[in-house]
Amino acid sequence: MGEEMRRRSALSHRILPAVGAGLAVAGWWAGTRFAAERIEVVAQFGPGPSLRALAGLLADGTLFLHATLSIRRVLTGLVLALLVGVPLGLLTGSRRGVERATAPLFQFLRT
Repeated sequence: MGEEMRRRSALSHRILPAVGAGLAVAGWWAGTRFAAERIEVVAQFGPGPSLRALAGLLADGTLFLHATLSIRRVLTGLVLALLVGVPLGLLTGSRRGVERATAPLFQFLRT
């Protein structure tokens, strides 16, 4: 009994994600196909054209270049936020006057 349950559990851990992914792709295909009947440009965003475009971007290195630039921008923003935010937070937490002076701005930013 226990062996059969483990086998079912292992099978469901492999099959259910594949079924979910398949249903997502089928929904994507159906949605773009039916929408393309009304709006022609939508046909370019179906699974087939998207996979061909992805293959082209991978083949010529464009995807890697743009992903690298995006990651660099995110990391630059993170470093700048840390360089400004940590000292400002320490100053705000250690000085009552700074906390009172910055509280309205911080409360506004929170909302």
